[in-house]
Formats: sequence, structure tokens, C-alpha cells
Amino acid sequence: MQYFRSGNTLLVVVEGTTFQKTFTNGEEVEDVLDELIDLGEDADLVDVAAAFSYSAESEVKAFLDQKQRIVEERSIVELMDEISKNGHEFIYVKDRKVYAKGIDIAMPEVMVREFVKRADSVEDTTALIKFWSLACLNPSADTRDRLFQFCDTHGITLTDKGYLVVYRNAVYKTRKYETRTESGLESFVRDNYTTIKAMKKGPGNYFVHSIYGEYHVNKEESDSLGNLKDLFLKLQTDYLSVEESEEVYTDQYSRTTTIKIGQPVALDESMIDTSPDNECSRGLHVAGEKWLSQNYFGEVGLVCLVNPMNVRAIPYADRGKMRVKEYMPIGKAVYDDNGRIVPVDVKTFQHVYESITANEVLDMLKNLIVKECLDTYNIPTDVNSATLKTIFSNIADVTPEDLKGRTDGRVRSVNG
Repeated sequence: MQYFRSGNTLLVVVEGTTFQKTFTNGEEVEDVLDELIDLGEDADLVDVAAAFSYSAESEVKAFLDQKQRIVEERSIVELMDEISKNGHEFIYVKDRKVYAKGIDIAMPEVMVREFVKRADSVEDTTALIKFWSLACLNPSADTRDRLFQFCDTHGITLTDKGYLVVYRNAVYKTRKYETRTESGLESFVRDNYTTIKAMKKGPGNYFVHSIYGEYHVNKEESDSLGNLKDLFLKLQTDYLSVEESEEVYTDQYSRTTTIKIGQPVALDESMIDTSPDNECSRGLHVAGEKWLSQNYFGEVGLVCLVNPMNVRAIPYADRGKMRVKEYMPIGKAVYDDNGRIVPVDVKTFQHVYESITANEVLDMLKNLIVKECLDTYNIPTDVNSATLKTIFSNIADVTPEDLKGRTDGRVRSVNG
């Protein structure tokens, strides 16, 4: 790296690229110079652009984005070479394309990039392979290939079983419990959780103690009732099991949907517009967290799970909302003092949904060539019985015998 100064103008040459900027005063120039000197010979284009505070609209930013894409493409090539040479637990390379083992559908580049980023995490790569296995059962190749990018763009997270954590709004249809009186412990937990979060500290590091009938919070774990984070999440779960089990919701638009916590809401294929060219159309609508915060179409925010194989349209007019065949509501959205959604425990609901999904895949396997099965599940043409067996193996931590009695029926819907 070389740099030259003329008055308040600074010129820096790094990796063959020239940066030049005229600052407001000499103090700003000195600050940038100090930062560059601290970076030393390790400084690269990104470091210098950051030091110069270039905006996202600048030509340098565009150049850096291009450079980053080149780096990512190089990483993908290196990953392919590494897999070809040493093998991989989940994926393999054929004709310079990357595939999940046993599934002869090439992964989109964005999925391969994610495997590059998360190569050192078995937990993450396992979730990715489950997600991709389910996505490969999606009848739309366009949806399948664009789904992960859509989730990444709009902050939609994956569960460890490969399901999407999404959101939607609803209105009350039946509300038997208008209020619920909190216990002294619950009030103490809620108040202190909120206070400690507002102080930007971790509630999981603080423990609740009961001393002579009064509650106290400190960092001593021994003889505690538990840490604030776990107790607060349990409080949300208790509300789900006691209060929300008696609540029924519906969509604000048609008022025909019946929505209950823990029961999948489904729509017949014939009633869904699968065209990505249409932004607002027929289907069950879900979205990322940012969309929910805008409070569209309903007074109650619901946290839901969606199986990737049930996504039916990702509109090209990309606002963060998509249409699905089915979603499972798993809880009401609860917000902290900063307006962020408090996480809902998904494990119980995941197990139920996994059982339902596994049962569906088994049904596909048994009846793959039967027209009724093809009509019901709309199986992609590039999926055969061997691929279905692989997908079942990838997604199911349950055996076929375990599925008896665990395939809860859907709540049918007209629209929403």
C-alpha cells in the first residue's frame, strides 16, 4: 500500500486500485492516515474503502462487490476441488455441479456458497441438507432454486430440521381467555428480563432465587430457580399451552380460515396462484419478520413453520412475502422493549411437523406411480423412488413405525 497527501486530499494505492478523497479538514485526513498505518501491509481494498467511508452507491462499492463475487466463485471452485479430492458427508461434484448425495438435482449457487460459509459447522450443514432435501420435493424448479436466496435476503431462518421460521398476521375468531393473571414469579421474570435486555446484557447470565418468599436476581447459579432467559421462554410456552390452546384465529381478508396453534393450515393446490409474476394473489401468505412488524392484515402476529416443499410462489416483485400451500402456527409473536420478536421454542412443533412430513414422503414412496398420489403431492418430474428414499433418510429422525398416530390432520382453508 502506498499513500500520498496534498493538503486535505489523500490518495492511496492498494492492490493496483487508486483511492482519492478530499476531506473537510486536516484532522479527518490524520485520522484516516492513522487508521491505514495501523492496518499496515495487511490492508486490502475493503479496509481502505472502509477507512474512506465510501457509500453503498459509490463506484468503489460496486467494484468491491464484484471483487467479493470473484472471491466467492473462487471459494466455490476450491470447494468443488476439495470435495472431488477428499469427499464430503453430504454433497458431491459431477460435471462441475454440486449435488446432495442421492439427489440428482443440482444445487443453486447460493446453496453451494452457504456450504462454503458453514463448512466447519456440522449442525449448520445438517440443517442445510435437510432444507435442500425438502426443497427438492417442491414442484416448481424456480421456487426451489430461489427459495434460499429469498430467505437469506429477508432474514427468514431455518430450524435444525430444515423448516422455515416465518410470520403472518391474523385476527381473533374465538377468544375464550381475554386476560390471564400472572403469578408473582412470572411478573418478576418478565420485568427483570425486560430490564436486563434494555441494559444490553444477556438474561441467560442472570439467575432467579427465592429467598424467604421474595424473588431476587443475580449471577449466582447455585440453588437458583433457573436463568432469566430460560424462565422467560418457558413463560411464553406456558401462555401457549394454557391461553392460546383456547384461541382460534382467522385471516382478515376472507375470514374463512381456521387457525389454531400447533395445527397445520393447508390449502388445495387448485386454489393457489403459483405464478411468481403475481405479487398479491390466491394462496396462504407468510413472510419474514420485517414484513410482520408492518402489522398488515391482522391484530395478532403468528410465528409459523413452513416446509420448503410447500412453498408455491416467490413473487419477482420482491417485498418479502410468499405464497405457500401449508404452514403450521407455533405461537403468537411476543415483542421485547426494542420491538424485536422474542424467539418461540420450535422443538415440540418440529417433531409433530417432521412426523407429518415423513408420513407424506412414505405415502409418496408407496404410491409413486399412482395418479392420485401425483395429483395430491404434485411430485417434481425429476424425483424418483430412489431420490424419495434418500430424502426420507435425510429429513426423518423417526422410523415409519413411530409415525402411527402422529399424523395430525390439517385445518383446511379457503384463502388467506
